[in-house]
Amino acid sequence: MPKEKGDEWEHVIIIGENNNLTFSKVRCIYCNKLFQGGVLRIRGHLLGEHKSGISKCTEVPIQVQEVLKKQQSNRFEVEARRKRIRALDEATTSAGNIPINLDINAKKQVTLSSMFVRKMSDDADKAVARLFYACGIPFSIADSPFFKAAMTAVAKCDSSYKTPNRQRISSQMLADEVHDVQKYIESFKKEALKHGVTLMSDGWTDVNNKPIINFLVATGDGCIFLKSVDTSGTVKNASFIADELSKSIESFGIQSVVQVVTDSASNCVAARSILEQKYPQIVFSPCTVHCLDLLLEDLGIIPWIFSILTDSKNIVKFITTHQYSQACFRKHSKLELLKPGQTRFATNFIMVQRLLTVKGALQETVISREYKKWLTEKLYRVKGEAITNMILNEIFWCSVEALVALCEPLIQIMRLADGNVPCVGKIYWKMWQIEKLIQDADLPSINKKPILDCFTDRWRMLHTDLHAAGFVLDPEYCDLSQYQNEEVITGFHSMIERIFSDSIQLQVQAVQQHAIYRERQGLFARKMAIAAAKEMPAYKWWMSFGAHVPELQQVAIRVLAQVTSASHCERNWSTFDFIHTKKRNRLQSKRVSDIVFVHANIRLKNKLENINYIPENIEWDDQSSDEDTID
Repeated sequence: MPKEKGDEWEHVIIIGENNNLTFSKVRCIYCNKLFQGGVLRIRGHLLGEHKSGISKCTEVPIQVQEVLKKQQSNRFEVEARRKRIRALDEATTSAGNIPINLDINAKKQVTLSSMFVRKMSDDADKAVARLFYACGIPFSIADSPFFKAAMTAVAKCDSSYKTPNRQRISSQMLADEVHDVQKYIESFKKEALKHGVTLMSDGWTDVNNKPIINFLVATGDGCIFLKSVDTSGTVKNASFIADELSKSIESFGIQSVVQVVTDSASNCVAARSILEQKYPQIVFSPCTVHCLDLLLEDLGIIPWIFSILTDSKNIVKFITTHQYSQACFRKHSKLELLKPGQTRFATNFIMVQRLLTVKGALQETVISREYKKWLTEKLYRVKGEAITNMILNEIFWCSVEALVALCEPLIQIMRLADGNVPCVGKIYWKMWQIEKLIQDADLPSINKKPILDCFTDRWRMLHTDLHAAGFVLDPEYCDLSQYQNEEVITGFHSMIERIFSDSIQLQVQAVQQHAIYRERQGLFARKMAIAAAKEMPAYKWWMSFGAHVPELQQVAIRVLAQVTSASHCERNWSTFDFIHTKKRNRLQSKRVSDIVFVHANIRLKNKLENINYIPENIEWDDQSSDEDTID
């Protein structure tokens, strides 16, 4: 029976073939190189294996290389398994592989070879567990796909395999991994050209007190870490920031960048003004979460709101500072009291939300016998009685309810913008709803006016053409009358002009197709499309149902696939803190940047290649868990 050809032959054209099917004259379908050989030389040409004695193909797609590597890995695994079984059989030959029945009630007899396999497996399990215990590795790492892949790769090797030392891992192997990840990013750039990306930057200070600026690129699928810049000894003025942002725009590709997001510091605002003149087709936006946090900070200095926040902090501080009062509270509540964070003023309002949620438990605590007995001690009496009276005061709780009703929608928008799913189309409508909520709130005019003034100032600071166009194109709001709002429709037309800046004809076609979308014609009329509008991310909805309006579809995808905040930068700080700790503070900035570059981007690659991937929720509540995790 003739031998079947392997998958490698699909990537070459056979010019002349020998009868033994071993050596043939072939031509590579990617680079057109003509050479003679069989499976090993074809694979060596495609994968760049030096031992094959043939030059590497420079045009083969990365996806093809990954498939071939996986097939080769599977072959090695099968061969390694055969070698282990053969060695085990030889080791047990002297005993004749005699069946041994250790249990008189067992249905199957145990052989010597199976006993050896079980013993080896148990020893390996103990060694892995001992590694976790001795090195303080979080148990969640055992579920990491990277840990499993590493163990699988080691299992394929024979007993002569030795793990790489620290010098090799931290130098040459790290450099090789950075190179591989850069190749992946180059392929990612081609896909990013279709959807567009958001470039974002933010600064922080590492454990050695060095000022660092991170640059990342966000898409609807995830975030790519581009680089970090050590700005020690540099004046971080507007021109410097604009120059660094410009370098990142140019390196990733001007045609791919739809938006640039920075924080609202004065030098960043000035840098955005400089870049707007240089790149008129790009939208330069402040961070939505940062703007809303500043709005809450503005509200926090209004006297009646400031009073509520102060009283709430005093309650939380008193209950959580003393062990006995906290123990009494925990008897009545499964939820913990939340303390405000230092970096976000919004956490003050989240603290008040939680306080209102556990109102009943707090009141049960302060009227309980053991709590009252504890308050008789002189050290706690005066302050404790004041806290008790506040907790039992219904006027205080009415004020808390009014504040929560006012600020809860703002916190919901912050959570939405802080998430992983692009939501640029939701911001305009939700902010309009909040403005109407403030106007209709049951508050005295003297209390309502400063709130509206703060809201108007921060919305003026936040709003861009991208928000207006997103509101027009978000399928969830298709039935609203955006065309009657001059600000909204002007922003929509402005985004069309930015995206099709070289063609008036394409601009006109996109505007004409907008009428088809509004009237739900073609694919838009399907019940499935109408139902999916509230279920799918907006840009993916347009990918599924917008094929009959290609120009408008292109505009919609490039608009709706953009994120609205620089929160990815903040989460990247956590990656830096995880890698560059006080115990690892001797790591140089370049090496830290390389490790973070690999860490962040290889996880994105794994996410995009995993069809069972479930997006993680971004939790704001300061709730601890028994399960330790590493992001």
